[in-house]
Amino acid sequence: MKDAVAASARKRVRAEFTLAFLRAERLAPGIRHTIRQAGAEGQSASERADHLRRSWRSAPGAIQDIVGTLEAHGIPCFRRDLVGTKANALVATSGKHRAMVFIDLRPDVEDATWAIAHELGHLALHDTADRSNEDSADEFAGEFLAPASTVRELLIAGKDVNDLPEAFAVPPAKFAVHARRSRLITAADYRRLRTLSTPPWDRVGLRPPTRIADAIDQRLGAGESIDDIAASASLTADELRRDYL
Repeated sequence: MKDAVAASARKRVRAEFTLAFLRAERLAPGIRHTIRQAGAEGQSASERADHLRRSWRSAPGAIQDIVGTLEAHGIPCFRRDLVGTKANALVATSGKHRAMVFIDLRPDVEDATWAIAHELGHLALHDTADRSNEDSADEFAGEFLAPASTVRELLIAGKDVNDLPEAFAVPPAKFAVHARRSRLITAADYRRLRTLSTPPWDRVGLRPPTRIADAIDQRLGAGESIDDIAASASLTADELRRDYL
């Protein structure tokens, strides 16, 4: 029964993605992602994450704003109700260089951040249509959010391993798997981190997506009316304000 519910929910979300791609292209034409595969052939998931961070010129250390990072590189994000899908985020593609991410309304920032990085892994590893390769997407997410080289430097400098999940906004259990895979922590550290729940960190939530809203603001500034912009995407002005502004 649960599988049937999940299948039905995913079918609904696929339809929502199709409509979102159509509307996004009409509201903000020409958005294309900047993930390029040149030089990435034969790389592991961790190497691919490092390659992408470098090509995107990400600052060393933690990704401070994952939504802003994706949107800056042509991957619009949207908050959507993903209830029933068993996912905190989902990615979809349209053509070769168009992608977008739906982010569920409910998860904590750490769970959402991990889920978004996991979905980015599917996109970067070219398996968005094949959901079976979850381990590789998790490996990508770990390295993208918490680069092993930075984690190693912090440990050498005396940082308490228990504080590292918070430093990178990664759920402790996910961080434990990543750090152990990267041979950065002991088996005892791994077991302890795996048993920790995500603490109630005093952290600002995910930044709201703004890529489409910014494009709409530019059109308004150029003199178009909100009614005309909405009509271009087969929306009413109220729907445009509710879903995109």
